[in-house]
Amino acid sequence: MKYRYEHCIGTSILCGRYYDKLIKNSKQTITMSDEDVKKYRLCVVVAGLLHDIGHCTLGHSYPQYVKLLKKKEPTEHEEIGVEIIQRMLKRENLKEAFRKRGLGETVFFLFCH
Repeated sequence: MKYRYEHCIGTSILCGRYYDKLIKNSKQTITMSDEDVKKYRLCVVVAGLLHDIGHCTLGHSYPQYVKLLKKKEPTEHEEIGVEIIQRMLKRENLKEAFRKRGLGETVFFLFCH
């Protein structure tokens, strides 16, 4: 895909599909409630959507430029993405949006520990 937006939307959709297949085809008994299955599916979809949030305009070549600066800051887009998400989760309106969907504690655990 040519644009990051399309890539992230597509990745999000595929993550949801893969999750559904894993749940459907699991050889182990799923002991989660239907509500938890849906909640974790949403986490996987959001993760797919946000997986490249740490990229800047230079894309994958950005870490090379940051490393040349020799700063002790996150240099890989994954690390930068976690920093961005952690900062976003400090905003009360975003915390509340995740909480309303039952994802507050799960999202905070994944990104803030």
